[in-house]
Amino acid sequence: MTEALDLSEEQAAEVYPAASRLEKEKAGILKAIESEMGVLRGLLEEKSPDEARLSVGIAKVKELRQSLREKDREFEDLLEQNLSPVQRAKYVLFSAEFYKRVAAGLKRAREQTAARRRS
Repeated sequence: MTEALDLSEEQAAEVYPAASRLEKEKAGILKAIESEMGVLRGLLEEKSPDEARLSVGIAKVKELRQSLREKDREFEDLLEQNLSPVQRAKYVLFSAEFYKRVAAGLKRAREQTAARRRS
C-alpha cells in the first residue's frame, strides 16, 4: 500500500499504526457480530423462539454494525487528515481492487470445496 499510494515516511508513520489499531478493533467487532448471529440462529432453531431474547440479539447486532461503521468513518477521517486528494483517490481504487481480489479468491475457494464434495 505504501508504494501504491506513494506515502512518505511521515505519512506511513502516521497512518499505519492507526490503521492497524482500527483493523484490530474491527476484527473484534466482527467476531462479536458472528457470535451474536450464532445466538440468533440458535434461538430461531427453538420450537418457540423467545421474541424478547431475539429482540435483544437484534439490537446487539445493530449496535455492533453501527460500531463497525464508526470505525470505517474513523479510518476515512484519518486518511483525509493525512493524505492528499490524489493519494486518497489512489486508496479508493487500491481498496476496491483489493476487495475484488479477495472476493474472487473466496469464490474460487467455495467452488473448489463444492467440487471436492461432489466427487
